[in-house]
Amino acid sequence: MIINTIECVPSSGKTKAILTHINQTGEKAIVASISMMLSKQSYDYYVNKIGGTDAVIVDTDHRTKRNNNDSLKEVVGGSQVIFITHAALKNIDDFSLFKDYSLYIDEVPDLVSFESLKFNSNVSYIRDICLPFSCGVGDVVDLCLDDTKRNKVIDLAHDGLRKRDDIAVQMFPLYRALLGEIPVKIQCSVDGYTCYFIEDHDVSRWRFKSVTVASSNIKGTITGKILACYHDVQFVESPLQKQVDFKQYKNTKRIKIHVLADGNYSRYVGDRSQSGMTVYNRIKIKIEEMMKGKDFIYCTNTYRSKFSDGQEIPYNSHGLNFYSNYTNVVSLFSYNPLPWLRQMLKAVALSSGLEEEELIDAYVVSKYFEPAFQLCARSDIRHNNSNKQINLFVPDMRLAVYMKENYFPDAQIISDETIKTRSRNSFQSILEMDEAEKRAFAKYKARCGLDIKNPDHMCIARRWLTDYRNKKAT
Repeated sequence: MIINTIECVPSSGKTKAILTHINQTGEKAIVASISMMLSKQSYDYYVNKIGGTDAVIVDTDHRTKRNNNDSLKEVVGGSQVIFITHAALKNIDDFSLFKDYSLYIDEVPDLVSFESLKFNSNVSYIRDICLPFSCGVGDVVDLCLDDTKRNKVIDLAHDGLRKRDDIAVQMFPLYRALLGEIPVKIQCSVDGYTCYFIEDHDVSRWRFKSVTVASSNIKGTITGKILACYHDVQFVESPLQKQVDFKQYKNTKRIKIHVLADGNYSRYVGDRSQSGMTVYNRIKIKIEEMMKGKDFIYCTNTYRSKFSDGQEIPYNSHGLNFYSNYTNVVSLFSYNPLPWLRQMLKAVALSSGLEEEELIDAYVVSKYFEPAFQLCARSDIRHNNSNKQINLFVPDMRLAVYMKENYFPDAQIISDETIKTRSRNSFQSILEMDEAEKRAFAKYKARCGLDIKNPDHMCIARRWLTDYRNKKAT
């Protein structure tokens, strides 16, 4: 399967290029946006700015019969352009109805989810269809289908899909994971058992004339990796890439990226106590002092205390275009995979012939790096001809380096405000190198004279590590 890509930064005209193309060619199209708000914005732009006609918005997210997609079936074939959400796209039950339509997806859809299913101490129906396993309290072990029971599980899955049996309906995602040979983990606790597995949307059922995804980055995300590894998707640059206003922001030398904590930031690090105060509160107080009398936007985890000033905006803030007058942005949220999820991502990566950490890195890109970049891109950064000075405050060096290397090449990384959260600070620990990588890097570091206090040298070290792992993989 081929997916065409339009990879550009926010406010570069991706959606405009798509809608203009649809209007000019008159092709039948489905336009899927990340939210109903964005879907309505795209619809309004198509009708009022471009002059498009024969378009309709379908909001299946708030219908009682969303799984049946009755509302979609009512308009298919009768409308040239149908605007829906990602959620509606994933809930389509009969893709053959859309064989005459091209699909355009605005932003990376969340086609991969990490699910858990809880059981009491009686898991006989799991043991009946899986190979024998031993799991003590606190253990996390692999759960594998007994291949002699495959036909039985297929029948159970069909019962679940057709809603013939309540238990089969509940178990259907787990049946599908076992049948698809996607790694499944089971953990024992004093309360019972929990199964962990990946549930990915089966794009092989899609019957669209063509598929195009417009985003800042899809190939490096967890969705992109799973599509490429498990669904043999090939990503090809769309001809519409040439129709956008620009691909990257210019004049990024006006941007300063301030690193707030040494090491990799996480909930655990934020909760760490220092002289009777958590690291998170120390950072928060420092930011409030620095931003006193200044306007700024910020995002933090929902379980954290809010700033006394500033404008809070939600996590993963695609499409919020009301804050472009701001020049100060504080990104102070963390999003790291839990231990059981790290195990699963490693298992999936190794079973796919990928590097052990590749899917973990992709998960961090999807849940942390890209949402933080999207937050920063709500600001004056999106005005490509502006010369206003921009200050971005980010939790750790890995995010600062990611944004500099991928989006803000001339930005200056500043660590003057960094709060010390650990006793030892090194390239090796920050980049989480294994023992072999540490030994190889030590020679490279000595030869090049790299200094941990120099933010530019962190970029050099990260590139070295990427090249080293790529060479090792080949």
